[in-house]
Amino acid sequence: MSEFDPDPSASTGRFRAFVERGDEDLRSDRRLPVSAAAVVAVGVVIAVIVLVVVALR
Repeated sequence: MSEFDPDPSASTGRFRAFVERGDEDLRSDRRLPVSAAAVVAVGVVIAVIVLVVVALR
């Protein structure tokens, strides 16, 4: 009958990899692939909607 004996170095290695992640890794994971043109386009659309709502009052 074999015993369940997990390798403690495996979990330690994963923990070290987690701790040693740089700030670049964290920032790149959270960034959305949005171009500057898309941000400007969304801003223009929101501005037009606000102007139309104000004009109809």
